[in-house]
Amino acid sequence: MLPGVPASVSQFAFPAFSPNPEGAGGTLTVYADGVVLAVWDAKDKNGAVVPNGFYHVVIHLRLADGTDLLREKDIFIHDQGSAARGQLTVEPNLAGAGELVRIFATVGEQPAGDGSQIRIYTVGGELVKTLAMAGGQSIWDLTTGRNQPAASGLYLVVLRARDPATGAPVTQTAKVVVRR
Repeated sequence: MLPGVPASVSQFAFPAFSPNPEGAGGTLTVYADGVVLAVWDAKDKNGAVVPNGFYHVVIHLRLADGTDLLREKDIFIHDQGSAARGQLTVEPNLAGAGELVRIFATVGEQPAGDGSQIRIYTVGGELVKTLAMAGGQSIWDLTTGRNQPAASGLYLVVLRARDPATGAPVTQTAKVVVRR
């Protein structure tokens, strides 16, 4: 058992990633009942800063009484200083029932390629829906991957693409508010 971790845990908290204001990297702190459980410095096992994107964080904790707790969450990591090689636009940014959200993306000077993806996430990191891009465009009908209406709230629209000139991954994010 880790020092300072309670004998029982009723609540885990995964606040948003905190980018390093001086450049690449940052930290993610995980709390158990308000006590710091873990801090990740956004580096891989070799000490290199991980690239921007979504990461699946798994916390496995064995309590003193032998109980195993498992918590998982997708976390978005994006440093403030990275150069944007792509552009993502969503219209409208405030969408209501029956509306379609039009998504436009470019990588470099070209429309995002057909292999590019749009992923819609809740602000808590839960994947809501994945959309394909065609000619730099896609449309979200405000439904989930199970064709259920998306709940009211703030959503992150994330472009995942490759720069055609360099082959480097490109990630861009935009926000959409859904109101029902």
